Amino acid sequence: QKTAYEISLGLVGSEMCIRDRLSIRSIELPEGSRPVSICYGGGKMWVLDAGRRSVVAVNPDTRDIEEFHIPEQVGASGLTVNLTGFKPRQLVWAEGKLWIAGIGLENTILLFFDTEGRSWGIIPPPWPWTTVGGWCLAYGDGSIWTLVDVMRSALLLRVDPATGSVEVVCNGLPGGSSICYGAGSVWVLYTFVVMTPFGVVETSRIYRVDVRDRNFTLFTSRSGSS
Repeated sequence: QKTAYEISLGLVGSEMCIRDRLSIRSIELPEGSRPVSICYGGGKMWVLDAGRRSVVAVNPDTRDIEEFHIPEQVGASGLTVNLTGFKPRQLVWAEGKLWIAGIGLENTILLFFDTEGRSWGIIPPPWPWTTVGGWCLAYGDGSIWTLVDVMRSALLLRVDPATGSVEVVCNGLPGGSSICYGAGSVWVLYTFVVMTPFGVVETSRIYRVDVRDRNFTLFTSRSGSS
């Protein structure tokens, strides 16, 4: 028969084991890193590093790290894009590639990194007009979704991750800061600032784009919130 003291020691030991199993095991990124986005694919974690302009592959079992830097320029289909001013913001994994969006993609839809071939590439726009590339991303229904700016108009695009083909799904959006996919629709968060007699007010709206019938509706709007 165990004494109260022995039972107490057993409880303390069990609690320490549980805490040990739940403890956080940190992974050191290279010096100067500024991680801005993370995803999982191909058996690895991928970290988008805006500070070192790179993607970092992390083996979740061994915690080994491998870094791939974004090049200064990338070419495809006779088009060469300068990436020296590109500021990466977000990445997703699909079809063995990392799809990267950010600020400063001129005349390019998206930048991608082939995780098997270890090579960089771009998705060129299917039109001749000046394009500011995708600045936010979502993955769903087997497609990559992104927003681009064409002639001061925000377009929602569907990109086939297998073929790289681009399709315009909606061209009536006022803008957007973030998107996600769910329930057969792409949801767009749009935040903007308006001047009122009482001062500056930040307003947010959520738009819903049904990817089947292409209906574009204002899902919700609430003034004075973000």
